[in-house]
Parts: sequence; structure tokens; C-alpha cells
Amino acid sequence: MGCSAMELTIKQALKKGIEAHRAGKAKEADQYYTAILTAQPKHPDANHNMGVLAVGLSKTEVALPFLKTAVEANPSNAQFWLSYIDALIKSEQIATARVVFDQVRSRGAKGDAFDQIEARLNNPTNQQFQRLINLHNKGKFKQLMKECDIALKDYPKSYILYNIIGLTHAVLGSLDASIKNYKKAINLNPYHAETYYNLAVVLQEHNMLSKAIEAYGNALNLKPNYLQAHYNKGNAFKDLGETEKAIEFYEKALDIDPNYAQAYYNMGNAFKNLGLPEKAISSYKKVLFFEPDHADAYNNMGNALKDLGRVEDAISAYKNLITFQPDYSNAHRSLSKLQKYSPRNAHFKQVKKLYKKSLSDEAKCNFGYALAKMYEDVGKIKLAFEHFSTANALRKRSLKYSIYKDQELFKKIKQLRPNLKKTSSQIQTRSSKFIPIFILGMPRSGTTLVEQIISSHSKVTGAGELPYISKYGHSLVTIPNDMTKNNILDFRDKYFSKLVRRADNKRLITDKMPQNFLYLHLICSVFSEAKIIHVYRDPRATCWSNFTHYFTSDNLGFSYDLQDVVLYYQMYFDLMQFWLNDYGDRIYSLDYDNLTKNQEQETRRLIKYLGITWENKCLSPEKNERSVMTASQQQVRKKVYTGSSEAWRKYEPYLDGVFDGLPSF
Repeated sequence: MGCSAMELTIKQALKKGIEAHRAGKAKEADQYYTAILTAQPKHPDANHNMGVLAVGLSKTEVALPFLKTAVEANPSNAQFWLSYIDALIKSEQIATARVVFDQVRSRGAKGDAFDQIEARLNNPTNQQFQRLINLHNKGKFKQLMKECDIALKDYPKSYILYNIIGLTHAVLGSLDASIKNYKKAINLNPYHAETYYNLAVVLQEHNMLSKAIEAYGNALNLKPNYLQAHYNKGNAFKDLGETEKAIEFYEKALDIDPNYAQAYYNMGNAFKNLGLPEKAISSYKKVLFFEPDHADAYNNMGNALKDLGRVEDAISAYKNLITFQPDYSNAHRSLSKLQKYSPRNAHFKQVKKLYKKSLSDEAKCNFGYALAKMYEDVGKIKLAFEHFSTANALRKRSLKYSIYKDQELFKKIKQLRPNLKKTSSQIQTRSSKFIPIFILGMPRSGTTLVEQIISSHSKVTGAGELPYISKYGHSLVTIPNDMTKNNILDFRDKYFSKLVRRADNKRLITDKMPQNFLYLHLICSVFSEAKIIHVYRDPRATCWSNFTHYFTSDNLGFSYDLQDVVLYYQMYFDLMQFWLNDYGDRIYSLDYDNLTKNQEQETRRLIKYLGITWENKCLSPEKNERSVMTASQQQVRKKVYTGSSEAWRKYEPYLDGVFDGLPSF
């Protein structure tokens, strides 16, 4: 009876102790637990709660004997073990904590709480981790690596430490070491989304895009709403040239955060690259709604408006940008192309003033092009020529261009032609229902006008300058080991898979990439259904027009030096003669100057070559409202006119006969 009364008293004391404990009355709780332990020194609950109370007061050394007694008295209580191991960790008795953890794990302990404890055992404490992060933020990488090495001795299974080491190697530019450490972290903990993300970022920064996309995918499998992983995966697809896939992941990022301005911005750029300027403009407007001073969005919206022929709207966009960021040189260069200037024009004066400032090479280049255009408008041809020359030199230097590389490329293509011819002759392909129309030649030779004429026809889609022939076919004409039947067939399939996305329910689709002339033997060998139009004009006009245009593409480095552009033209001419000897019956040659002088006659011949019925709309290409993204976008918005091939002549006194002796078709 007395014993029963005593047990009842202990239960009451335990209850009151717990109530006081929960209420934060540590002293009162201690009194109740002490009273219980005086009567029953090995009471499991009282020992456990006394230990927890001491841990809460940061007295881990005091807590440990109580907690050890509790687990010995009742080893089946999982919480007792968790509390004991927690106290061992907090007292930095990591080795003992691991022994105890392994002991309880061997007894079948499982669940999130034990998983969390395991992670703590294998990784530095919060205090240790914060110290390492502080060293990283202060740029003390040498000390950081030293302390990480020390910490690994205590935590050899720490995925967090390997993450920190991987990040540090990435900052120091040690790619292999960074990847190696991230992979160690993944092996230790394959369920940590952030590690996959960190690995992906490093891979992406070093242009290992396919592997980066895979790593982002792993992160998203573990954490489906991982905003930055969706966004960066979109960027990786963009860099890989998979623009449609990039948009897909930008949209997923925006589903998570509808206010993510940068995702709208990149999506706008993607739409523009796909030749969808209306959608691009819509995206840029959303950027500006969230970030009204987003200069790049203003600039690119201006470019998209210009592509659509909405010149006044484009001018307005550039002017708005210049208002709040007057030194944005790209906008000044673009704006100069859309206006005619007088000596007293305010924008002319502004650019002259800005040009005198201390500028980066890029800014000086952009302002130089703008001034060249302005000086030409006011009839100061010598000053225009000087500014073209200076701007071009800066552009060439920025691209690190050497004509030698192109010379070697042309030489290699010619040398390896028999290899490709032999392999492709063994291939039979079924004709596609889609017919690509390749419009090619030197840049600035009139290819844009020809595409504008053709795409005015109801049966033709104008797809613009598509990068896919060079992207998928370059190795097939330059690397002998890649010239296999399977690779050639794969090239054809890849190209058509991209082309049909631009078809707009039409069988005939233009591909107006001028430099596809480099791949003519590949095109003729692989696309039996294709129509091929070679456009040429007065070589002096062609070379001069290249010299006076700023190309956004980095692949036209030859155009920024008069000697280089002449050499390149000669190489192009020789190569085209080479192709015409073999494939002359496949290639329709079109003289741009004849086209402008005899528009209807030449246009009818062209439409007849394509095998489609005549439509009068083809005589009014200026009315074609499709997006035009080339340097000729303003010219093709006008009625076909003659005389453009004579524009170079006013600069003839300053050319030192550089165009003398140029060959012509």
C-alpha cells in the first residue's frame, strides 16, 4: 500500500516537473526531478528529463550521466537515445556519439529523427560551419582549405564539407577538383538537391552543358520547386542552342515566381532568337513592369520592334533607355541606324560629347559606328571613314580575329571534300515532304531581300538565318572520322527536326544563312529535295557593305578589316567556283543587281525555279510584315531600288585601291 502511494507520488512529481519544464520554470522542474531521483536514482523518465533540462541550460557535461542512466534503464525508448546522442554531439564527443549511434542503429532504430542525427554526426556543427562560410566570404581560401582538411578528420563522411571544398575550388578556377569534390558529396548523400545544383553551376560555367542539364535534372527530381534550378537549366538549354527547351524551363521558373524579372528577360531573348518578336516584346514589357530601369530589356525591346519594322516605336524605346542611362552605347549605335542626321541634331552632338570620354573598347566601338553613320549623313565622308576604321579595329581586337583561321577552314573543307563525297554516295534517303530553300552567299550580298521576296508567297515560310547546318554539320566537313553514314543521316534528321518547327504549316521553308556556302557539298549530298539559291552582287559593294556594318554575330570577324574582307571574298569566290563545277545544276545563281534593275523578270524566274505558281505579292516584298533580324532589315522595308551597289564609291578616295582586281561571277 505504501509502495503504491510512493509510486503515485513519483508520478505526480513527474507530471508537475514536466509542466514546470514546459513552462520554462527550470528551477522548479529541477526540484521535482531531484526529488524523484532521490527516491529512485535510476528512474528513466526523471533521468532523461533532468538531462534534457541541463542541455537546455548549456550544461551538457552535467546532462550526460543522467541521459546515459536513462538509456540504460529503458533502452527501448528511442527519444532517450536521441537526447543522449544530441548531448554527446553538443559536448563535441563526436567519436563516442558515433559509437552510441551505431549501437542504436544496429538495434533497428530508424526514422527522420535518426536520419537528422546521422547528418549531424557526419557534418560540422552549425558553429563550425558558420566559421568556414565566414572564411569563404572573406576570401581567405587558403585558411579555409586548411580548416576543411582538419574538419574532415573528424567528419570523413561530411557531404557539407565536400560541398564547401567544391565551391572553393570552383572560385579558384580548379574545375576538375571542384567536380571531384561535389561528386564525393553526392556519393555521401545522394538526396541533397543543393549539391546537384552546385555541381550543375560549375559544369555550366565551364560549358559542359549536357552534363549541367543532367545535374539540374537530378536537383529538380529531389526538389521539384527549385526555382534557380529551373531558371539555370533554361539558361543551359539556351547556351546549347535548344531555345524551345530553354523557354519551357523559364516558364516553369515563372510558375514558381511570377515576379521573376530576369526569367522574363531571358525568355524574351529566346523568343527573339526564334523569330517571334511579338512574344519577345511582351516578355520585355513584363521585365520593365517589375524593373522599370532594366536597360537591357529596353534595348532588346527596341531591337525586336526594329525587326518588326516598327521604327518609330523602336526609336522611342532607345530614347527612353538613353534618358536614364545616357552612356548605353549599344542603344546609340542602333538609334543612329534609324534616323537621318543634320549637323545640329541633338543626338549627334550628344554622341560626339560621349565619344570624347574615357571609354571601354566596346563603348568606343559602338559610339564610333554611330558617329560614322552620322558623319556620312552630313556629307563628311573622310570623318565617316576614319570612324568606321577605328570602330572596326576595336571590334576585330575584341573578337581576337585572325584571317588565318578562315584560310585554314576553307583549305580543309576543300581537302576533305572527296572523303565526304565517297561516304555520302553510299547513302539513300527518302525525300521529305518539307523542302528547305537555302539562300546563301557572302553576307550583305542581297540574301535578305531574296528571302523577303520568296517568303511573300503564300506557300513559303521565311525562317531567317538558321544556325543548324553549321551546328550539326561542321564536323562532317572538317573531321574525317566524323564522316560516317550514321553521322550524316543523324545530321539530316536533326536539321529537319529543327526546320519543321519553323514550317508554319507550309512545305517550303527558307534558311537564309549566308555562310551556308561553306557547306554546299554537304547540303547537295544530303538534301536531294532542297532548293539552293546563290545570291551575289558587285564584289566592291559586298566588301564595303561588310566593312561598314556591325554584326551581332561573332562569326564575321573578317568584316572589320578591309584587307581581311577582300581576302575572305576571294576565298568565298574560289570555293563557290569549286562547288559550281560539281553542283552547278543544283544551284540557282541570282545577281542582286539584276534583280533590282529587272525586278519582275528576275522574280518570276526565281518563283518558277521554286516550282510554285506565281503570286503578285512577290513583287512587293516591302509589304511583307515578317520579322527581319539581319543588318538589311531597314532596306527590305522599302520598295526594291537600284543604286545601293554604288554606295561605296564616295569612299573610293580613301580605299587605296583595295578593291581593285576583285573577281566577280
